[in-house]
Amino acid sequence: MSKIYAGQILEMKIGEYGDDANAVCNLIIGTTKKAFGGIDVMVKKTVVLFRKTAELAEDKLKEGDRVYFDEVVRNPRVYRTSKGTDVETVDMIAEVFTKLTKDQLEIGLAEEGTNMMSADDFKFTDDDRALLAKQAEVSTENDDDLDDVFSA
Repeated sequence: MSKIYAGQILEMKIGEYGDDANAVCNLIIGTTKKAFGGIDVMVKKTVVLFRKTAELAEDKLKEGDRVYFDEVVRNPRVYRTSKGTDVETVDMIAEVFTKLTKDQLEIGLAEEGTNMMSADDFKFTDDDRALLAKQAEVSTENDDDLDDVFSA
């Protein structure tokens, strides 16, 4: 089931992937949540856009913009840092985005429903670990697939 996510663009990185040089856009999105004592703290999550959606984002969005993402799915992945540490993380892949005003974002976040990505959606689980291990096992037959499973 796809969900929604919204926040402000803190960082935006445009790139290409694959032999066909398909567009990819990695967005670091900031939102706030209430922490201990009712203090607002910044939460940063990555939203990834591919192909035409990434190209559209490159034309329409910039750092500082507020944006709403729809048709969002979890993307668990493992990558290795330059120091050799394996990092397990969960990003989001979105199919649709809409640029918002500050007021639209604030109202939307205040009214967020059960369809919004939650903190639990970002937890890397044993099921994620098993899925990625299975994908890595299958992909040993084709080394190109292995790069996709463990790429940063």
